[in-house]
Amino acid sequence: MNPKTVGIFGAAGALCAVAIFLVVQQISGPTPQPPRPDPRPVPVPVPVVGTPDSDVTFGSRVRAHAMLSQSYLMQGSSNDVYLNVDLTPANIAGTRAPFAAAIVIDRSGSMAGAKIDNAQDAALAFLKNMRDDDQITIVTYGSDVTVNLRLAHVGNVRSTAQRIIRGIDAGGGTNIAGGLRSAISQLATANGPRRVVLISDGRPTEGERRPPMLASIAAEGREQGLSFTSIGVGIDYDENVMENIALRGGGSFYHLRQFAMLAGIMTKEFQSVDTIVASDIRLRIDPGSNVSVEEVYGYDFSREGSSVVVRVGDISRGTQLRVVARSRVNAGSPAVARFAGLGLGYRIPDTGAGESATASLTFASTPDIAIASGSQKVDVVVNSNKVAAASIMRQSMEQMASGQRAEGVASLKRAKAQLDTAASMAPAAAAPALKQEAERYNDLGAKAGAVQLDSADGQDFVKSNRAAAFSEQQGR
Repeated sequence: MNPKTVGIFGAAGALCAVAIFLVVQQISGPTPQPPRPDPRPVPVPVPVVGTPDSDVTFGSRVRAHAMLSQSYLMQGSSNDVYLNVDLTPANIAGTRAPFAAAIVIDRSGSMAGAKIDNAQDAALAFLKNMRDDDQITIVTYGSDVTVNLRLAHVGNVRSTAQRIIRGIDAGGGTNIAGGLRSAISQLATANGPRRVVLISDGRPTEGERRPPMLASIAAEGREQGLSFTSIGVGIDYDENVMENIALRGGGSFYHLRQFAMLAGIMTKEFQSVDTIVASDIRLRIDPGSNVSVEEVYGYDFSREGSSVVVRVGDISRGTQLRVVARSRVNAGSPAVARFAGLGLGYRIPDTGAGESATASLTFASTPDIAIASGSQKVDVVVNSNKVAAASIMRQSMEQMASGQRAEGVASLKRAKAQLDTAASMAPAAAAPALKQEAERYNDLGAKAGAVQLDSADGQDFVKSNRAAAFSEQQGR
């Protein structure tokens, strides 16, 4: 066979081999390839260094129990974390220190008749409970301001004070600013706890009328160690004025549609000042480098750089106050980090001496979602979300009072939605209470949408819920 023939047969054989290979490939499929390695790294759990201290108790005469809504956060996340500080007075034995009270009564023309009668009864009820070594001053205001009784020991002026109270006549405008300033001046020389109790059924028509400026008068008095309680009676008073006097003045705010209830409120006020364990309480929050305090609910507070100072006011035996703050936290590497340093300061009524205590809180970052979600504290989650919702309710009532019904109803719906969301994300034990609170806001929204705002019932609805929100934010 010549070389050319050999070449032809060789080529033909090669073609046959290729054909056979292709047939086999069609029958048996492609040759299996080894699996490629996954380029994504398998996460390795990183242990948290140390244990966070997110639940501390400190203080003696006033015990502060500070807790975070959760102690572990997801690594690399940014979260809202609530700080919950419950303040409880110690059971102090012995007799109380004498106190001084200024009863400031609105005697404007709108108070004529049954209103002034009830205001007189309320002041007499307060006076009746005072001890002889307590001090009292009586201030009334219409268009003008009168110091009806200068500051004196009750034992020396009890009968005189009773006669003065019974002789108050109504007439003129409403000079709240003048009444407050006169009360502060009268109490300047008193020792021990000092309380201003303001009673009014109207809106300021004389002197300073701007709500922020009226509140600043109370704040000035607060800096001198006084506390201010405001009692709005009827349905005509300006709740912005009365609430902010109490807020900046470190006291309580009451709404009373029926004047007949005023004596009972004054008795309650007397008991609160009669059993004061500590006065002028202040809570300082010094956040860590990755923490910012965004909001403090229901209390007057000021900022000093990144720190926040909350003016809590006085605390009485058998009561508890709650401070809730919302903070934003950026969680870093899996390790324990500083949340905040806490400082508590107050004055002792018996001596006027100051007392203080400090503590610190920490949190931890973790890559484990089960650890993060499992570290939520049920009570703090429930309480904090209720307080946050009450803050929205206060805003809603302010909108309703200015005639913005749609906005007010929308705010209540927003509070309900936030509670629903919180219930869906909270520990199972917290969900029922949050759902129940969400339903309460659903009912409030329905009532807000139906009530006639310019009616007596409508104004009562707004004012009563405004006062309720004030108390709920302080845990009263």
